[in-house]
Amino acid sequence: MRSLLVEFFRFGKVEGLLRKGDKYVFAAGNREVCDVEMPLDYVEFFKYMVALRYKTDAAARRNALRNWAQ
Repeated sequence: MRSLLVEFFRFGKVEGLLRKGDKYVFAAGNREVCDVEMPLDYVEFFKYMVALRYKTDAAARRNALRNWAQ
């Protein structure tokens, strides 16, 4: 199993968890850090993260990635 650390940094008001439409600084592994606008709220994001865990089958992980990319 391979792990990847993914971080979202937000500036300004820090109310709640991930918020759709807010701007974040995104860092993942050794990739270049960049600014992103969050396309999902926390509940939607968490749903995809659960589906990507190795406790689910490969088809569920592929489906989560396919839906995320839309």
